[in-house]
Amino acid sequence: GVSSYGYDTANAQEVQITVAGGLGETDRGGPQFNLVPKTGGNSFSGTVFASTAGKWSQGDNLDEGLRAFGITEVPAIIKNWDTSFALGGPIKRDKVWFFTVLRSFGNHNDVAGVYANANAGDPAAWNYVADRGVKERLAEDKKIGGVRLTSQVTSRNKVSAYWDYQK
Repeated sequence: GVSSYGYDTANAQEVQITVAGGLGETDRGGPQFNLVPKTGGNSFSGTVFASTAGKWSQGDNLDEGLRAFGITEVPAIIKNWDTSFALGGPIKRDKVWFFTVLRSFGNHNDVAGVYANANAGDPAAWNYVADRGVKERLAEDKKIGGVRLTSQVTSRNKVSAYWDYQK
């Protein structure tokens, strides 16, 4: 299947990965993830992360051997980013904690060798003619926001509530 849900592994306390062949202990074969999220604690702590890339950060391995196969250009990074802010701590020491996260990540790329059709919209022209001024681009990004509240109800029982926003 295809899912657009983004797991915020950067703000997980623990990630466990199991690979199985569809045996009795799992409902499907392949990798299975168990993410243990951060829940806050008795002291305030947080993280800030940012990274970016663009055309300035990309190399080019286009050589004569590739050109001999008809490859004339490489895909290009327009921009790529990942930013994250997380904060957690106590609301009431030893009883109630919070954890919150905001994250934005994505990339915009040129697709090598794919251009718009210069004849698009012309009812008299039925053939494709590459318009070298308009390149094909891929763009994808995701924004994540989340708040988790955790309470130690008894010495053996915790209750947690989580609100998750993804766009």
